[in-house]
Amino acid sequence: MENTYMKIRLQLITVVSLLLLSAPVFADKLRLNLGYWPGELKPELEERFMLDDIVGLPTMLDLKWTNTQTNTIWPLGFQYIKPLGSGNLIIGANYTRYMPDYKYNSLSIPVGSVRIASLKDFNSTDWDADLGYQFQIGKTGFFLTPKAGFRWHFTKYELDAITLGTSIGKTIGDNNFEANARGVYAGLGFQYYFNKQVSLIGEYATTSFFPNFGGSMEFKTTEAWVGSGATVISITNQTSSYEMKIERWMIGAQYDYSDKLHFQVGFRQENQQHSYPGFFGMNFSIAGNTAGMGNIDIFEIITDKIFWESEKTQTKGLFFFGVSYDINM
Repeated sequence: MENTYMKIRLQLITVVSLLLLSAPVFADKLRLNLGYWPGELKPELEERFMLDDIVGLPTMLDLKWTNTQTNTIWPLGFQYIKPLGSGNLIIGANYTRYMPDYKYNSLSIPVGSVRIASLKDFNSTDWDADLGYQFQIGKTGFFLTPKAGFRWHFTKYELDAITLGTSIGKTIGDNNFEANARGVYAGLGFQYYFNKQVSLIGEYATTSFFPNFGGSMEFKTTEAWVGSGATVISITNQTSSYEMKIERWMIGAQYDYSDKLHFQVGFRQENQQHSYPGFFGMNFSIAGNTAGMGNIDIFEIITDKIFWESEKTQTKGLFFFGVSYDINM
């Protein structure tokens, strides 16, 4: 996979270099983009946690996650626009971070304990860079921008949980989830001018043409339990590969207040399909003066593997507002 990424990077660098060398010395403009994109980040982890807790010990029933709202600054980046031939070469970069304050509660089966959990400092971060070429179809005022992009994605959080009731448990130490994946996507943007100031804008992008969008995941937890006259420390270590598929769309309107200042408003949604191939988790326990890996639940190991390797969707949308400012170069 590393060789594939290196080849793609070298090809992109070569293409950009040739295009820039064949163009005029100075770029036309640098466009700065800033916007606001509120809405829910529907988590791909919720169903995995629920299924995992149902087959685990103690058996827990997770209730619906709350605090899924996230106020995202998007867009946050720039575009380097350079006249080339009959159109414009556009090199862009953007940073996106989602930071919902996920919380959920669980009930033991049979009911005797309640678990209160949160994903502290949860953040899902995307670094994007893309290369496109904008051209007009005839003299219709209709512009197309085919593009290819590279994304590096990160997800991090710390699990913080306490269980109260017939058994008492608390996460202790570091309980960190870390995953990252990177890959290439393709997209197509359009813009249609109704008049000199108002235009319809849109975009569609997908990773379906580039399947090698992947990375790795690691999730470690430590939890102390007190109950039935015994104290137990439970440690888990879970690792896997990490794969993503991306599909996003945007439709909206742009108002050109001046040659330099532009306002956008519309709807944008991104669906990310996540899976964790090769998932494997192992438990280690310390009870009193005894440490070991006794009472290994093979059924839970197998079912966890099924739950985590399956594809689940994370969705973010819908309304957005943006502003762009052009700096002549």
